[in-house]
Amino acid sequence: MQLLNRYLLCAAGVAMVVLWLSVGCEKNNSEVEGAADNGVEFRIDPSAFNMGTNTQVTLNIVGGISPFAWTMSAAALGALSGNDAESRIVTYTPAANQVGVNTVRVQDSQGWIASTVIVQGQ
Repeated sequence: MQLLNRYLLCAAGVAMVVLWLSVGCEKNNSEVEGAADNGVEFRIDPSAFNMGTNTQVTLNIVGGISPFAWTMSAAALGALSGNDAESRIVTYTPAANQVGVNTVRVQDSQGWIASTVIVQGQ
């Protein structure tokens, strides 16, 4: 019985630590001085896009604090233009005859990360 009580106490302690980490370490833009918007979000518009017959899509950052760092999961599928560290608007152009899913991510100076998923040729 003592072993069971110790196990339950240990499990409860682990659960509390996990809960504290998941809530306590979350960034809240409303607490970030100088946030570019009202501080409630950091995202890319649109959050997902199917290229279809489109030759480009404009991606807009909402919220966050520059400088920004842009990355793509599959650089061979497309290119970003206008993605300097201060720009909130970039253009994604798919590579010719490439099919797949590309995740475009942006990180702001506070460590916030936003992403959008671009599907092309499917």
